[in-house]
Amino acid sequence: MTRQHLHGLAALLLIAGAGLYMFTETLPPAIAGMACTLAAALLMLFAWHRERR
Repeated sequence: MTRQHLHGLAALLLIAGAGLYMFTETLPPAIAGMACTLAAALLMLFAWHRERR
Protein backbone atom coordinates (compact mmCIF):
# COMPACT_ATOMS: atom_id res chain seq x y z
CA MET A 1 0.00 0.00 0.00
CA THR A 2 1.15 3.49 -0.71
CA ARG A 3 1.40 6.28 1.79
CA GLN A 4 -1.73 7.91 0.36
CA HIS A 5 -3.72 4.70 0.87
CA LEU A 6 -2.55 4.44 4.48
CA HIS A 7 -3.42 8.09 5.13
CA GLY A 8 -6.87 7.53 3.61
CA LEU A 9 -7.48 4.54 5.86
CA ALA A 10 -6.35 6.55 8.87
CA ALA A 11 -8.76 9.35 7.93
CA LEU A 12 -11.64 6.87 7.66
CA LEU A 13 -10.76 5.45 11.07
CA LEU A 14 -10.72 8.94 12.59
CA ILE A 15 -14.12 9.74 11.07
CA ALA A 16 -15.56 6.48 12.39
CA GLY A 17 -14.06 7.08 15.83
CA ALA A 18 -15.44 10.63 15.95
CA GLY A 19 -18.87 9.33 14.97
CA LEU A 20 -18.76 6.82 17.78
CA TYR A 21 -17.80 9.57 20.24
CA MET A 22 -20.51 11.99 19.13
CA PHE A 23 -23.46 9.63 18.71
CA THR A 24 -23.15 7.47 21.79
CA GLU A 25 -24.32 7.66 25.36
CA THR A 26 -22.76 4.44 26.63
CA LEU A 27 -19.24 3.40 27.41
CA PRO A 28 -18.55 0.47 24.98
CA PRO A 29 -18.97 2.52 21.76
CA ALA A 30 -16.82 5.27 23.27
CA ILE A 31 -14.10 2.71 23.93
CA ALA A 32 -14.44 1.50 20.33
CA GLY A 33 -14.04 5.12 19.18
CA MET A 34 -10.84 5.40 21.21
CA ALA A 35 -9.59 2.16 19.64
CA CYS A 36 -10.30 3.60 16.17
CA THR A 37 -8.33 6.73 17.06
CA LEU A 38 -5.38 4.69 18.31
CA ALA A 39 -5.47 2.49 15.20
CA ALA A 40 -5.39 5.61 13.02
CA ALA A 41 -2.38 6.91 14.94
CA LEU A 42 -0.59 3.59 14.45
CA LEU A 43 -1.36 3.66 10.72
CA MET A 44 0.06 7.17 10.45
CA LEU A 45 3.18 6.09 12.32
CA PHE A 46 3.54 3.06 10.04
CA ALA A 47 3.15 5.24 6.92
CA TRP A 48 5.77 7.68 8.21
CA HIS A 49 8.20 4.89 9.05
CA ARG A 50 7.69 3.24 5.66
CA GLU A 51 8.36 6.49 3.80
CA ARG A 52 11.51 7.13 5.81
CA ARG A 53 13.13 3.92 4.63
